[in-house]
Amino acid sequence: MSKVLVIYGCGGHGRSAAALAERAGYESIVFVDDAAALDERIMGFPVLRSAGNDLLDADCLVAFGDNPMRLRRSRELAAAGRRLVSVAGTSAIVSRHAAVEAGCFIGELCYVGPRARIGAATIVNTGALVEHDCVIGSGCHVSVDVTIAGSCHLADEVTIFSGATLRNRVSIGAGILVGAGAVVCEDLTTPGTYVGVPARLIKQRA
Repeated sequence: MSKVLVIYGCGGHGRSAAALAERAGYESIVFVDDAAALDERIMGFPVLRSAGNDLLDADCLVAFGDNPMRLRRSRELAAAGRRLVSVAGTSAIVSRHAAVEAGCFIGELCYVGPRARIGAATIVNTGALVEHDCVIGSGCHVSVDVTIAGSCHLADEVTIFSGATLRNRVSIGAGILVGAGAVVCEDLTTPGTYVGVPARLIKQRA
């Protein structure tokens, strides 16, 4: 691990990532955001509009809230030879038999069970539970206090909002949004937004 972490994006998720990174032992954290004000500092850390050559050897994490943007930027950095890392809360439990790809955020009080796989640039937020044998795609966001039972499959860029529950062995198609508190009892394949108990499609994506 480098002593320096560059976090791309200084919004709410970036700040949460910085808090985890501090606890993980990073001695220096730098935010990079092209919309930053000159001389801006957040949480005491500098905010730059671009990463200079002096940061090329630093660890990197992309913390954009937008799933496609986060995944795309992560892939660009990886292709450029930058070292993408994941950060996890000190209270998170990640099974040694699970696999977490680079660029992920695993929040405090999370549980990731054995043989679960978490794809690149995915957020598993505070208090979320991802049980055994689940496959979570790249660029997903599993929000606060979500429960995903065993052997579920999420394709890339899925968003599961706070407090939702997925029954075991369900699959969710790419880019689908599951609303807060929804209960998913069967596979969701039509692109769009699903809410309710049980979850139903309310808005189909064009």
